[in-house]
Amino acid sequence: MRTNKVVMVLGRRGSGKTTFVKNLIAQYHKLHPHQKILVVDTFDNPVWELKTIHPEDIKRWRRGMALTYSSEPEELFEILEKHLRNALVVFEDAVKYIGHRLPPPLKRLVIDSKQKNLDIIFVFHSFGHAPLDLWRLVDYIEIFKTADSPEIRKNYIVNFEEVQRVWEAVTKSPNPYEHGTVQVY
Repeated sequence: MRTNKVVMVLGRRGSGKTTFVKNLIAQYHKLHPHQKILVVDTFDNPVWELKTIHPEDIKRWRRGMALTYSSEPEELFEILEKHLRNALVVFEDAVKYIGHRLPPPLKRLVIDSKQKNLDIIFVFHSFGHAPLDLWRLVDYIEIFKTADSPEIRKNYIVNFEEVQRVWEAVTKSPNPYEHGTVQVY
């Protein structure tokens, strides 16, 4: 059974975000071995150990795990919005191709994620890098150690007090890979 959740993962470089997401992918694949899993990145990053597919091939892609990237993110977002269904999609290091607002095709993809049977994970380095409109669309926020505080997005975070509490606990922990989850309501 799919949950069609939208998750934001926040943490500075080296905080454990990629390892966390790789573990989520492994768990997801174990539960849904016939579902598609797509990682979107800015280059063919070997850390993912996935076959690479060209964005145009997403139209014909039916199963398995893959990585895609493009020097034209807007075109890629249009393809994803039009053709991606029944999948987990991870937007790795999303600050490189998503600005302060979600591009329209990506925003439509998130809004229609339930109808398209998509689970979506966005990975950012900090609170300040996450798009303003994404804060009200996510179901969960996974917080690792960050260089900034949630205070920077106080007016956008739905349950700011809980996010602040989890961020403080993560920040105070001596474990460099400490992280905590907040369910957004």
